Amino acid sequence: MAETEHSNPALLYPSTTRRSVGPLAIRVITSGALIEASYVLLRLIAQDVAPGTSSSSLRVFLLFGLAQLGVFIYFWLQWSFETYTLGKNNLIHKRGIVFRREDEYPYNNIQSITVRQGPIGRGFHFGGVTLYIPTLGKELVFSEIPHPHHFVERIKQAMPFPDKSKLIFPSNDHDPNL
Repeated sequence: MAETEHSNPALLYPSTTRRSVGPLAIRVITSGALIEASYVLLRLIAQDVAPGTSSSSLRVFLLFGLAQLGVFIYFWLQWSFETYTLGKNNLIHKRGIVFRREDEYPYNNIQSITVRQGPIGRGFHFGGVTLYIPTLGKELVFSEIPHPHHFVERIKQAMPFPDKSKLIFPSNDHDPNL
């Protein structure tokens, strides 16, 4: 008998992943460029208004440098404190820098899974995963998941009946007592 990945729980559980680092880099580079552009614009305006003020320009330069560092630290902390853990029976989504939040979603309540990837996501191997859980009455959207198709396959392997169509709310039409 051939051993499959599903028969070896050590290959599946627990498995923790973070959001893709590509969008983090794009956010950091874009915000740094915007802060730098505003600094250059401010310097050009300040030169026209009051030429020759070098001590105040050093303070402004340091202030904008601290702003860039602060934005980088914020994005990095936000990225590093958000994880998705595939456990044996449920998916755990942890997030939050100061105020931590942890949500658990049992696999047996998941009715459908959708993967979304745009051209940039396909190129850099990230995308969104949407889980529909009827017991919550809503869709859960996890964005910037690295290799989303692999992530979904891992969820399907952990589901109790991945190949069978299951009813979340069984129908009682056949019960004569109801």
